[in-house]
Amino acid sequence: MKETLPKEMRTFRRNMVDRRKGLNPWFAPGTAPIFSPCGSAGGNPEGCPYGDKTRKVDCPGGGHSLGPGAEEYYNSRYVPVTTWRQGSVQNVAFSLSANHGGGYQYRVCRVGSGGRRAVTEQCFQDNILQFHGSNHYIAYNSDERSWQTIPARDSNVGTTPAGSTWRRNP
Repeated sequence: MKETLPKEMRTFRRNMVDRRKGLNPWFAPGTAPIFSPCGSAGGNPEGCPYGDKTRKVDCPGGGHSLGPGAEEYYNSRYVPVTTWRQGSVQNVAFSLSANHGGGYQYRVCRVGSGGRRAVTEQCFQDNILQFHGSNHYIAYNSDERSWQTIPARDSNVGTTPAGSTWRRNP
């Protein structure tokens, strides 16, 4: 993948060269390969090392191989569904336990009559949510008393889908 992110938006070694020759999506937000539009348990259904689908093992650097797609894993389990009014502002959060750089955006996709298995990555790319406000709110170790506010850094340059807003990890 071609490097598209402005250098001032990098989070990890701002002067770093892409030694993986285009295989590292840190330099091109939104271009990481998608194995499942709903997420993949373990993150590497192509095996570890890549292409070895015979073993379920821990991969170097974390994660594990051959995890199921979330739409398969949760198909037979109760999963709460959230309904938001279009244009409303919602508080959302995620947990980051090892900040290796990068950033994020939030996307939604309506589950239609085909159910979770009919949800596609294109649907998520077509429904990217805009950030509200210009700050991160950070709590360390789930302690709400430790919340801190820090300025967020956003970019809509070099992102995929084109023009979508990506927020740099704090």
